[in-house]
Amino acid sequence: MLAVAPMTVGDGVGEELLDHQLQTQRILGRDAEAGRLVRDAGKQPGKLGKARADGNLRRICGHRFTLVFFMIKAHWGALCALLALIWASPGLAGEVAGMIKVAKGAVSIERAGKKLPAGVGSEVEVADRVRTGQDASVGITLRDNTLLSAGPHSLIVIEKFAFDNTTQDGAMSIRIRKGTLSVASGKIAKRTPASVDFHTPTSVLGVRGTEFVIEVDGDGDE
Repeated sequence: MLAVAPMTVGDGVGEELLDHQLQTQRILGRDAEAGRLVRDAGKQPGKLGKARADGNLRRICGHRFTLVFFMIKAHWGALCALLALIWASPGLAGEVAGMIKVAKGAVSIERAGKKLPAGVGSEVEVADRVRTGQDASVGITLRDNTLLSAGPHSLIVIEKFAFDNTTQDGAMSIRIRKGTLSVASGKIAKRTPASVDFHTPTSVLGVRGTEFVIEVDGDGDE
């Protein structure tokens, strides 16, 4: 049962209703008429009353179905736009960038303010900080087959990583805070070298050959 709150007609408007109010009155009027016809059809023998009631109900149901359809269509369009934006973003935090293949000594992953033990098979996500302790080392294979090997007292950050396995397109940005990082380039660097860079506290390095080593002195934890 639909309830309608009383409406006050503004000065100068007279008996006319605003367009949206008039539309509401029309829809409610249809509901009331359909209900009356259904009740009458139950009392009247024959097919005429039932046919009239069914016809009104079909019109009302059709109107409501159309309204619901357009509402669903509008929300679906917004959802698709949001998903497209997410997929287009290069390397969002939480996206898996690779996996630890070798771990020796104290190796940890710092993620969302938490320190997690990192062993062989642990996933490495975008925005992760991978840290090695004294006499420790870690080997990471990224999804494009880039190989990262960090030595003792190292801290590296996977700042950005995105890779399309079908087109081989992607982008990568790795920050070395301290320690030593050996790199063997993967598919992204081979296809688009300009989309790969490595950051140190003092410089930004592009890809230089297929294998290279970056050393950062000091204790740059930030």
